[in-house]
Amino acid sequence: MRLLAESESIHTDGTFSVTPLIFQQLYIIMGIVNGAPIALVWCLCTHKDSATYDEIFSVVIAEMQALGCSIKIKRAILDFEIGVTNSLRRNFGSDLKITYCFFHFTQNLFGNLKSLSLQKDYLASKEVQVHYFFLPILIIVNV
Repeated sequence: MRLLAESESIHTDGTFSVTPLIFQQLYIIMGIVNGAPIALVWCLCTHKDSATYDEIFSVVIAEMQALGCSIKIKRAILDFEIGVTNSLRRNFGSDLKITYCFFHFTQNLFGNLKSLSLQKDYLASKEVQVHYFFLPILIIVNV
């Protein structure tokens, strides 16, 4: 908890593939230690909702405070789950800078490609592939 409290940036994510059957997800909170992201908190969750994330973050904050830590967290990097975003804001305050993960953004784009039944067009056309390849770059371009 001390390492997490000292980290100015945290990364959070849930995974489902390694979760025992009675749980819905394994939720991980990483801190930056010596310049590298290190998993510092692991939570086996039976639900995937705002109340669960509120409980996780409130317990983490309470544990850091119980240890007498000064919490230096200023930024959170996460996927696009609105429940996590809202919970982070409620627990760490509105000054917390939220950054959404580029990897998850591109995953969502390709997931939408499939759900919109555009996969055949993508596979059949080099032009569509090139356009789709450059689409994620738009999020880093100031217009």
